[in-house]
Amino acid sequence: MRFRPLFMAALLLSVLAFFVACEEDSEQLTREEILQHSIEVMKKIETYSFEMDAITNEADMGTLISYLSGTAKVQPLEAYIERSSKISGTTMKSEVYITGGETYFLMDEESDLWINVSPKIHALEPAEEIELILKNIDLFHFTEDNNGYRFSIFTNEEEMLTLWKGLFPFYYVMDDPLFHTMISTIRTENGPASFTYEMIIDKETFHRTSAMLEYTFNMSLLDVDAENDEVENKMTETLYISYDALKETNEVTVPQTVIENAKTYGDILIGNRDPLKEKAGFYTGEKGNSDGNHLNGSYFATDGEAVYYSNWMQESGIYKWTDGQEEKELISDVLAKDLNVMGDWLYYSDERDRFNVYRMKIDGTEVEKVSDDYAIDLRVMDGWIFYKANNPLNNKQSLFMVSEEGVKIQLIDDLFRYTIYEDQVIYQTEPKGILYVVGINELGQTHPPRVIEYPVRTFIVDDGWIYFESALNGAKLYRVQLDGTNTKQLSTDESQGFNVVGDALYFTNVTEDHSLYKIDLSTLEAEMLDERGSHIHIINDRIYYSKPISALQLGWFQMDLDGKNMERAPF
Repeated sequence: MRFRPLFMAALLLSVLAFFVACEEDSEQLTREEILQHSIEVMKKIETYSFEMDAITNEADMGTLISYLSGTAKVQPLEAYIERSSKISGTTMKSEVYITGGETYFLMDEESDLWINVSPKIHALEPAEEIELILKNIDLFHFTEDNNGYRFSIFTNEEEMLTLWKGLFPFYYVMDDPLFHTMISTIRTENGPASFTYEMIIDKETFHRTSAMLEYTFNMSLLDVDAENDEVENKMTETLYISYDALKETNEVTVPQTVIENAKTYGDILIGNRDPLKEKAGFYTGEKGNSDGNHLNGSYFATDGEAVYYSNWMQESGIYKWTDGQEEKELISDVLAKDLNVMGDWLYYSDERDRFNVYRMKIDGTEVEKVSDDYAIDLRVMDGWIFYKANNPLNNKQSLFMVSEEGVKIQLIDDLFRYTIYEDQVIYQTEPKGILYVVGINELGQTHPPRVIEYPVRTFIVDDGWIYFESALNGAKLYRVQLDGTNTKQLSTDESQGFNVVGDALYFTNVTEDHSLYKIDLSTLEAEMLDERGSHIHIINDRIYYSKPISALQLGWFQMDLDGKNMERAPF
């Protein structure tokens, strides 16, 4: 038995030697060798699945939390992605296919409407991403723990852009296709200001099992002075990605119907029309309300027979009245703003529902929600809906157009006031600013809008003329043709709201104690129609306007276009 202790000691030394040898083998595996092993393994991958948690932070937008999951095919590149996001208590969902360099967003599940946005896709294969890390291995920090081999980097140096483009996940899509296109462009044009990346490689399989990216970039596409940080609009995103089922994942199958039936934004704007035969891609001349009525608040609208009225700031309800009726008829109790009538539909924005856009039949039935935006200055033309809405990305007001199918297109990123005339947008970007004129089908192209170098306060467009209150000459009334020629002063008195119909202009004459005046546009002769008058609407060849009926109350009045037959309106 005296040999037993010696035997046990020898056995213990053997076990220790075995573990020391294993440890030495592990230490002999360099970071370069680990990556080489991973590259060989990852080259065999044909499909893989992924999950991603994304956190987006921007000063004006706040925090957006998103969850993405999907499947990707390596060669040829294809993917299916589902995304859901939450911001300010609202949940958004999207479904996307990527194939053949094209990106298809599901816009409307009920009608199976898909949109092909097709921003340029830059995607390395998984093995190529590891090769990129190996090529820049001296920039990476390497550690080993129980979770695996960990490679990480933080950089804002010159080599960052190459790593950023190579390691950014191509399947990170946004909720809205237009927003996705815009963000993709900004990421490509600007690149990040800083970039953090970390990935973990499994010790046994050498598969990449997870990755994390964090980056900050400037949201503006304009050149930014590096010394002027105030003009920068920065966004920070953090992506947590996990990879699973690297060998067992099913093939990605993109339905052929998606590819064949998907529309582009050009299809939606122009449809099947021939742009060589039609001047405008969408315009046929129908408006839900006149330009002058919009300028004065769109309290009144008409279908050509009945008059529809709503004053959401003073009372609830949309009223209908036909000449000859003794009483107005209440057709809805909503708080409606910006009335527009197209055919047998009445459009409005609802104050009780954050000014979202609705429509109803002109008898008040069949109420439908059209848009989920805080709509400002709503206009309806030929079934298209135009309005301004605050852009959460830059706290500016953007101009949108929405089709009857609910497809929303951003036309202009930043503007203050606008109107639509035929196939053109006329707008200014600031109060008392100059005017810009651009065709709707030209938006997004390289040539800039035409500029009318005259600061204006308010303006409307009628019969090829821009009528405006001058911002330089005491709100005097002028007009200029759309091409910027033939500028002419129309009055020597200060205006505060006006309207145009035929050869006559009606305005509130501030110089003459806010009286209601008419100007003959042929002779420029002016005459007073009433001692007071504002909010001037032209409806069915009658003038509807407000004036004081007591020290604290306004009343509505109406008269013929020549000023005759003035009486209280039934509103």
